[in-house]
Amino acid sequence: MHKPSDNGPPTEKARCLPVVLPHISRRKRYRKAPSTAPSRKPLGPRERRRRADAGGVVRRRTLREAGNDIRPSPGGADLFFHSGCDASASATISNGGGAIIGSVSLQLLFWGSSWAGTPSPGVSNVISAVNSILEGPYMKSLRQYGVSQGSLTGAWIITSPDPPNPFSDDDAHRIISDLIDQGSFPEPDDPGGRNLYMLILPANVSSDQKGVIGEHLYDSDYDFPFDFDKAWFGWVTHDGTLDSLTATFSHELAEACSDPEGDGIQINPTSSTNWNEICDVCCSTARLEGILVQSYWSDHDKACVIPTDLERAVLYDRNAGQADVVGFDTTGTMNADVTNSGWRSSWDVIVTGDFLQNGQKQLVLYDRSAGQADVVGFDGTGNLNLDNTNSGWRTSWDLIVVGDFVGNGRDQVVLYDRNAGQADVVGFDGIGNLNLDTTNSGWRTSWDLIAAGDFIGNGLKQLLLYDRNAGQADMVGFDGTGNVNLDNTNSGWRTSWDLIVVGDFVGNGQDQILLYDRSAGQADVVGFDATGNLNLDITSSGWPTTWDVLVVGEFIANGRDQVLLYDRNAGVAAVAGFDATGALQQQFVFTGWRTSWDLIVAGEFLGNGQDQILLYDRSAGQADVVGLDTSGNINMDTTNSGWRTTWGALAVL
Repeated sequence: MHKPSDNGPPTEKARCLPVVLPHISRRKRYRKAPSTAPSRKPLGPRERRRRADAGGVVRRRTLREAGNDIRPSPGGADLFFHSGCDASASATISNGGGAIIGSVSLQLLFWGSSWAGTPSPGVSNVISAVNSILEGPYMKSLRQYGVSQGSLTGAWIITSPDPPNPFSDDDAHRIISDLIDQGSFPEPDDPGGRNLYMLILPANVSSDQKGVIGEHLYDSDYDFPFDFDKAWFGWVTHDGTLDSLTATFSHELAEACSDPEGDGIQINPTSSTNWNEICDVCCSTARLEGILVQSYWSDHDKACVIPTDLERAVLYDRNAGQADVVGFDTTGTMNADVTNSGWRSSWDVIVTGDFLQNGQKQLVLYDRSAGQADVVGFDGTGNLNLDNTNSGWRTSWDLIVVGDFVGNGRDQVVLYDRNAGQADVVGFDGIGNLNLDTTNSGWRTSWDLIAAGDFIGNGLKQLLLYDRNAGQADMVGFDGTGNVNLDNTNSGWRTSWDLIVVGDFVGNGQDQILLYDRSAGQADVVGFDATGNLNLDITSSGWPTTWDVLVVGEFIANGRDQVLLYDRNAGVAAVAGFDATGALQQQFVFTGWRTSWDLIVAGEFLGNGQDQILLYDRSAGQADVVGLDTSGNINMDTTNSGWRTTWGALAVL
C-alpha cells in the first residue's frame, strides 16, 4: 500500500447530493440517545491527509448461507455456526486497548453518478437494508466488545468524480479527504464529525486489490499546529444484487466498529498490517428479516454468531427447585423445554437484564431470607452456564428494578429499602460478581410504585417513584457512579392511581408512563422533558374499572408500544394504542378469553419483529402464545398443553 501522491495532475473535487432518509420507527429494544446537530469550525492550514498503512479487508470467498429465514436450534436465542470454514471454539481474541466505535454514526456514500439513475440494487433498497442491520438485532453480540447499536445519520450520492474501474484505496481515500477538507462533513474531532463513512460502489466496479471486495481503513490528519485526528472509512463492492452488498457491508460494519484503527479487537494471532478481525474467521451467513448478513466471532459464545430477536421464557417452580427455559417455533408451538435442576426453593424476586454486557439476558435472583443474590445465565440450548452468588445483601429490600442507570452499556439493579429510606444501585462484572454498590440515603419511606425507563431521552434509565398518599412523583436519575444527580418532584398527582406501566407509547424514542385509575375508569399517558418535568399528560376516559393486568409490548408492529389489558372475571382482553400526542388511538377488544390465566408476559417469541403474548393457566397446565396482525386482529392463538401446574414465576430472556 502507498500514500496518496502529492504530485501529478490535479484531480476533480468530490461533489455530493444528499439522499432524503425515510422516517424509521426505531425498535424499542435498541433505543439510543438522540444526537446533537453537527457544527463546524473554520478550516485552518492543513497538511496532506494520509491514510493508514493497513486496513481490514474482506476477500472474495465462498460464503455459506445457512438457509432462508433460518431459526436457532430449539432453545437457542441466537444463531451459532460451527461449519468447517467457521472458527472453532479454540479461537481467542486480543484487545489491543485501542479505538472502538461504541455507537456508530454511519454516513452512507453512494459513489458514482449511476446511483442517481436506476441502479441495481436501488438506493432506497440499500438504505432500507442498512437501517435493518443497524436498528435490528445484528449488532447485539458486539456489546461484549464495547459496541452498542448505531444509526444511519446520512446518505449521499457522490456525483463526481466517478470511480475508476478498478479503483484504488487512494481513490477512495481521496473522496473522504476532499469531502472533509471542503466542509461537506465536520472534522472528526468536531461535533457531528465522529462518523464512519462507507462508500458503496456501483455494481461490478472492482478494487485493484485482487480478490478484495470490501475494506475499512482510517485516515490520519494533521492541522497546524496541534490538531491530530483520524477519520474512519471503508468501501463495499457488489455484483448488482442486494445480497452480495449486505453480506460484505455487515462484515465491514462489525469489524470497523470493533477494530477501526487496527489496535482494537482482533483474533489471535493479531497483525498490525493485515488485521485479523472478528468476521475474517467466520464464513456463515443467514437472513435477518430478509437481509443477508455475515456471522462474526463471539468470544463469549466461542462460536461464530448472528444474533436474533428471538426471546425465550424462563419458568420457576419453587417447590421442585427447578427452572425451565422454553422456546417456540414460528407457529407458537413449544419446540424446546430445557430443565435446570437444583435451584433454591427460596428465591423471592426474579428480574432479567443484560447484566454482563454480552448482548444476552441473564437473571438476577434475590433470596431475601438468606441475604443473597445470584446472577444466572444460560447457553444457546437453555442450559445454565453461569451461577454466581453474591452474599451479604440486606434482607429488607422491598422493590427491585432493572436498567442501565449509569451509562456503562450494561444493566444494573436498583434496590429500594422502604424502612431504611435508602436505595442502592448495584452492578456486576463480566462474570456476575458485584462491582458496583452505591447507596443513596434520605429517600422517602412512602414510595408505593417504582418504574424504570428512559423518560428524559438521554439513553439511560431513570426511576419514576410514585407516593400515593402525597400525590407526588419524583423523577430520579444517576451519574456514572450510581449517585443521584437528578431528583425532580412532580406534585398534584392523583392519589388513586392503581397500576403504572412503562413504554414508548407515543413513538418519540423515549419512555412514557401509563397510569390506570380503576375507580375512575381513566388512564393517563404521562411524559417528561429533559429535566424530568412533566410535559405531557393526556387523559383517556371511559375505561372499564375491572382491568386486572396491564402488560406492555409492541403487539401491532407500528414502532410504538401498546398495552394489553386483561379482565379476569369477565374473560375479556383489550389492546390499547396511542397516537403521537398520547391520545387513545386504537382499542381492540377480545372476548371469550379464559378467566383462569395466572401469569401473562410479552416477548418476541417468534423473532418476527413484534411482540407476542404468553399466557399461563396453572390449573389447566397450559400456555397460549397469542399474536396480533398490524390491524390489531388476533392472527395466532396456539395452545401448548402438558405444562406443569406448579410454575410460580415467569420471566422473559
